[in-house]
Amino acid sequence: MKRTKLLSAAMVAALAMSAGACDEGLAELNENPNAPTDVPAQFLLPQAIQSTVEYAGYNTWFTLEFTGLFAQHWAKIQYTDEDRYELRPNVVDGFWNTFYPGPMKDWQTIIDKGQETGIVNHEAIGVIGKVYVAHLITDIWGDVPYSQALKADDPDEPITAPAYDAQQAIYTAMLAELDAAAALLDPARRTFGQEDLIYGGDVTQWEKFANSLRLRFAMRISDVAPGVAQPIVEALATRPLILDNEDNFTLHYLDTAPNRNPLFENAAVGSGSRDDHGVSNTLVNIMGALNDPRIAVYAEPAAVADPTADFVWCGGAGQPVCHVVVGGQIYRGMRNGVLSGDVPEPIGLWSRPGNHFRANPDADQPLLTAAEVHFLLAEAAENGWNVGGTAAGHYEAGVRAAFDMWDGADGADLGTAAQTAYLAQPGVAYGTPPIGGGDNYELIAEQKWLALYTTSPEAYAELRRTGYPDEAIASMDASIINVIPGRIAYPDIEQSLNTANLAAAIAAQSALGVDGTYAGRVWWDTTPQVR
Repeated sequence: MKRTKLLSAAMVAALAMSAGACDEGLAELNENPNAPTDVPAQFLLPQAIQSTVEYAGYNTWFTLEFTGLFAQHWAKIQYTDEDRYELRPNVVDGFWNTFYPGPMKDWQTIIDKGQETGIVNHEAIGVIGKVYVAHLITDIWGDVPYSQALKADDPDEPITAPAYDAQQAIYTAMLAELDAAAALLDPARRTFGQEDLIYGGDVTQWEKFANSLRLRFAMRISDVAPGVAQPIVEALATRPLILDNEDNFTLHYLDTAPNRNPLFENAAVGSGSRDDHGVSNTLVNIMGALNDPRIAVYAEPAAVADPTADFVWCGGAGQPVCHVVVGGQIYRGMRNGVLSGDVPEPIGLWSRPGNHFRANPDADQPLLTAAEVHFLLAEAAENGWNVGGTAAGHYEAGVRAAFDMWDGADGADLGTAAQTAYLAQPGVAYGTPPIGGGDNYELIAEQKWLALYTTSPEAYAELRRTGYPDEAIASMDASIINVIPGRIAYPDIEQSLNTANLAAAIAAQSALGVDGTYAGRVWWDTTPQVR
């Protein structure tokens, strides 16, 4: 008893002393200066940009093991599960758990800081970044939390089980938020500096990015909601857009760790240990048929260049051969979705992604480019919409911008002469039938898909929206799904922690065939699913 009283008295005395110490400012001694609990917006920006770019670019799982495979730019030559659409549940959970508490939360914090400090350019850039991440999320899942997302730590109304917003409502919100953010940007007001890894704080460039991203969104919904899309697109055609490569939204990596390109860090030819990927047979055959000189940048020649190599799924009924010859080099693409046991040896038979990307630590990663913008405008003009130019003019500008991006990479000559010769070819020249027949819409979509190489989430989205290139073929493993998926399964973690809202979202999308797996589509996808 006496001991308890003594301890209680000692505790009271200690509390009294600590209260006095707080009055004298000594509580700061308990703060770790290396682990700040609150930082200004400019210190969050580099992290927000880098994590956003890496997930939309070369992040190992999201691009190399998902969107790059589903878009059929790349294929697996080893461990082909993901190429057969068998994404591991923990990987899908990882996408969800990285996007929301990672870059999306960082951008929201930048918005909050901008509002608290009254620095409107910080707020506007935060909105643009957050919307960019949000569109990656909704484009792969459809209905997702948006209006109630990121509110778990809200001091007034914390929300730990957010409701799912309909994708149509999310697109409506994102289009409005980008419009407001572009209007809020003010070159005369304080902005970011060199911590802005993309534009160095230049708000005029951020305005071009916001408008161009909004153009992407409007054309994304142009088939399902043309009455909404057309006036937005026509208005945007009069505003500043990314129309030159110098304006591209591109992260320039460094040649020193830890700021090197993630594909270099992954690949055995760089500093990593992986050698799991070849270029897709779909890509190789299209580029070969068009005698496309960019193949020398996009792919490496086959190390085992046996032109007689033949496989059961190459050269058969309806199937093109596996190899093409361009510039005297043999390129052999791997068919997507082959069972692991059916991949022929040696793996040197297969062309790898180009060494420009795998062997250069400072290779750039573009997310939105002049080429894409011109192709979007070309499609709008082909619709008969007033975008201040002809479909043929924007199409040609898109092809030239796409070539210019990689001119000189690995010594490739993609300059004006090469561009002019390429644009004169049947199957490329505007108004000529594409490979296998088709129309101008197919020409635009196919060239856009080629230009989006390494921008895998967008390539996958456009393949679903347009249905092109129609040479893309589904996995050979029909036990999982026998078409190219229109979406991916919701994460298991939502089934455990947000059960009711997830069930409501699946029910709301039932008309789209959504059952929580691949067997459905997102709202804006109106193309036949047998692709």
